[in-house]
Amino acid sequence: MKLNLIVSGRGNALRKHLSDAEIEEMIAPYIKERLWDNDQATQNLQQVQQYQTKTANFSKSLSKVAKNIQDDDTKASKELFKT
Repeated sequence: MKLNLIVSGRGNALRKHLSDAEIEEMIAPYIKERLWDNDQATQNLQQVQQYQTKTANFSKSLSKVAKNIQDDDTKASKELFKT
C-alpha cells in the first residue's frame, strides 16, 4: 500500500517529523492481514447462512399454519351457515 495513501489528513503532519520507515513501523501492526481473521469471518458467514435458513423455514411453517387456520375457518363458516 502506498504510504501517501495511508498517511492522510492530519497524518501528513507526521511526515514533517518522521521518516517513511518510521511511519511504516508505526502503522505495521494495523494492516488488514494482521487485523482480519479469515477463519472468524468464515464462521460468521456460516452462522448468518444458518440463521437465514432457519428464518426461511420458520416463515414457511408460519405460512402453512396461517393457511390451515384459514381453511379451518372457511370450513367452519360453511358448516355454521348452512342453508
